[in-house]
Amino acid sequence: MTQTSEVLAYAAAIIDGEGCIGIYTHGHSIALSVQATNTDVRLVDWFKQHFGDCTIECHIKKKLSICFVWKLYGSKAKNFLLLIKPYLVLKAEQADIAIEFQQYKENVFLGVGIRRSTEASTMELEYSKKLKSAKVDGIFAGRVA
Repeated sequence: MTQTSEVLAYAAAIIDGEGCIGIYTHGHSIALSVQATNTDVRLVDWFKQHFGDCTIECHIKKKLSICFVWKLYGSKAKNFLLLIKPYLVLKAEQADIAIEFQQYKENVFLGVGIRRSTEASTMELEYSKKLKSAKVDGIFAGRVA
């Protein structure tokens, strides 16, 4: 896998424009996710070539256009964000929050099937709210009401 500064900068630009950094709940668990969506499968293939294992999805959107989604979860998502962080412009704050969340999650991991404490669950949800707030703040940054 080639990860030159050009590759990292391009990946960051795609995440800034076409990507999503999120913290999502699934039942009793909560996870970091990073994804890029595009109607051209070559972009998803490019990400897979340069950043390895991932989840690839295909969705049919309005007017029957097909969207391809490249996704990373958990530690893989955190490690990816650490690589592209110096090149992010629009989503740098979101990346900081996501990285901090995943590091916290890794520090309190108890093992598969062991429920998190109420305190850990509350803290993880706070990270999720903080990330959502950063997304909204970013959308309206620099705009005059």
